[in-house]
Amino acid sequence: MRKYYLFNIKSELNRIFRHNPYGLYKTIEDLYDIKRIKYEVALYNELCDLIDSSSIKYYIENTFNYNKNKDKYLLGNTLIEVNRSCVVVESEYNIPDIFKTLGIYSKNFLVIDFYNNDYFWLNKFI
Repeated sequence: MRKYYLFNIKSELNRIFRHNPYGLYKTIEDLYDIKRIKYEVALYNELCDLIDSSSIKYYIENTFNYNKNKDKYLLGNTLIEVNRSCVVVESEYNIPDIFKTLGIYSKNFLVIDFYNNDYFWLNKFI
């Protein structure tokens, strides 16, 4: 089972890190180690745009067969949690089909699997 976090990176940072997102990946990874909430939020706001979670939820609810529990959707073997800060996708697949849908929402998603130290730009992978 893989757990992916999709962050909606600011457009100007996407242009800067387009060919080498490693520095961006390490910065976001470090956010998980920071204990000072104010600094963490400020840093997040410098890197990422908030996600219009209502648009993604609306699309899922009107396009797919799903089971829902709060902000989590189960689509077959893929669990999706839609937040304003990031979208979390848990799946048995290396590249779940929902990535195609999420790629339509934003061309600036950086996908990170922290457990496997894996990261990629969603629009380059699909």
